[in-house]
Amino acid sequence: MLETGTRQPEAEALYRRQGYRPIPNFGVHRDEPDSTCFARELGADPAAGPRAIRG
Repeated sequence: MLETGTRQPEAEALYRRQGYRPIPNFGVHRDEPDSTCFARELGADPAAGPRAIRG
């Protein structure tokens, strides 16, 4: 899991290309409107396309 900001579209695009998918904000980022949190299933192949993250 990771966090970035809405003001960093290049970072968001990189994470999406690497198989990360948006998740609800967590921890200290929970109430931050400019935060975007992502997660990726370990061992997932980014080239396989998006998959639902179980939470």
